Amino acid sequence: DLVSNIKIGEIGFGWLADSSGLILSHPESDFVLKLNILRSSEQGFEGLEELGKQMIQGQTGGGTIKKPDGSKVRIFFSPVPNSPGWTLGVSLPEKDLFARSNALIEFVLMIIVFILGALVVMSLLISNRISKPIVALKGSVERLGKGDFTVEFHVKGKDEVANIASELNATTQSLRNILKRVKDSFVNVDRSSSNLSKIAGESRDSSQELLSDAREANENVQNALAS
Repeated sequence: DLVSNIKIGEIGFGWLADSSGLILSHPESDFVLKLNILRSSEQGFEGLEELGKQMIQGQTGGGTIKKPDGSKVRIFFSPVPNSPGWTLGVSLPEKDLFARSNALIEFVLMIIVFILGALVVMSLLISNRISKPIVALKGSVERLGKGDFTVEFHVKGKDEVANIASELNATTQSLRNILKRVKDSFVNVDRSSSNLSKIAGESRDSSQELLSDAREANENVQNALAS
């Protein structure tokens, strides 16, 4: 229920598949325990089987598939940590995806897949009555999901929970570094644009001065010939 209730934009949604490629959770009940992504071509899907092979290998990635009705869907997926080979996926029709900036949306969706995967892990651990630190860790993940990239995960010990916190800290730091590089790139582009504008302005002024000098020289020659 947690996964099938995930909504991305107006028509995007989340789903869950097991290690054999069988759909465990999906907003469309016809697919639950009936659709196997490794044999999806039998039901008219194109490109999904290739992505399914990556999923069962525990990879993170994405790609475009074609549904039986001919519409194209962009899929992003990531393995669920500490699960028996499950994969969390997010599907978004291309017409909705490309309605905004492609690069930015894909970057954000990959972050969402990571955050949702972490939330699934937290929910599973909490349901198994792990301990209070899990609740605090879940709260930090939710802050990260709201865009707070300054959040840090503090869990003492050397158990699985502490390992998850360490991995989340490392991932969050990587996201901060990426955002900083993106910001720096925009600053450099803006600075370069300003320099180009300045050079263009100086070139225009120089051209006008040369044209004025040429006209003056021509007038002097004409006057000399006339006299």
